Amino acid sequence: MSLGAARELCQQLNIKDEPVFLAAGVTCRVYRVGEAALRIGKGRFTVDAELRRSLLASGVPVAAPLALGGGWSLDTLLEGKSALRLSEAQAEQIGAAVSVLHSFPVSGWGLLCDQSGPFVGQVATLLSGVQTRLQDAWPFGSTPLECHPLIRFAPDLLACLRPLEAQILALADLAPVINHSDLHREQFLFEDGQLTGWLDFGDAVAGPLGWDAASFAYFWGWKRLPAFLAGYSSSALIQSRLEAQARLMAVPLAFHRASRLTFQPQRLVRAMAFVRSALGD
Repeated sequence: MSLGAARELCQQLNIKDEPVFLAAGVTCRVYRVGEAALRIGKGRFTVDAELRRSLLASGVPVAAPLALGGGWSLDTLLEGKSALRLSEAQAEQIGAAVSVLHSFPVSGWGLLCDQSGPFVGQVATLLSGVQTRLQDAWPFGSTPLECHPLIRFAPDLLACLRPLEAQILALADLAPVINHSDLHREQFLFEDGQLTGWLDFGDAVAGPLGWDAASFAYFWGWKRLPAFLAGYSSSALIQSRLEAQARLMAVPLAFHRASRLTFQPQRLVRAMAFVRSALGD
């Protein structure tokens, strides 16, 4: 994933522009090559490209796939900048884009198979599906609730969360949708208040409807969720159902966050605060 590897790949692709480093994620590095973006690494590039083709066909601003190979993808370069805070209008735009993603047919649960063609989750159950994406996320993880680092940090949450276990697990009775699953600020580009780019679909999962709404609330706050919901659907009933599921999915998302790098107290503090806000505390 080095600059040298990017230069070598550009030579193989007969790209004469010098690669310029743009960003690095967990699985890949991104370079600008002329008016295109070159990603190199261990990303799930095939399903990422398939999702973007479908989103483009529905008018969602994502990078158009130009070429694809083993361990790399070449895409159009999107303009815009990430936002530190969202206006209501921007939150509505994100909600509208997410609703398009959720409309695509999918079968199975969990991380999508990295393939072209139908969108299919890797496993057959919600329990196993969550485990393909989240780390020890109660009630889908292996650690008993009372032993989890989050509960050890905030033991008063035990009595509040135990009654929710059956409701969260019952989400398996509903049809899955394709969730982006990680709606943090670097995933969105804006220009003059307009959404110009939605990025990184390699971690898309087949999961409960409320997963993305919970992810949105984690990164942008519950106060912006009503605007997200308004963009997602004009139906008050759908908005209500989506918020209810988001507050349930907020629980495993918080436990996932608390399970990663537990030696960093700020992660536990933020996860605790997120659960409390989801419960209405």
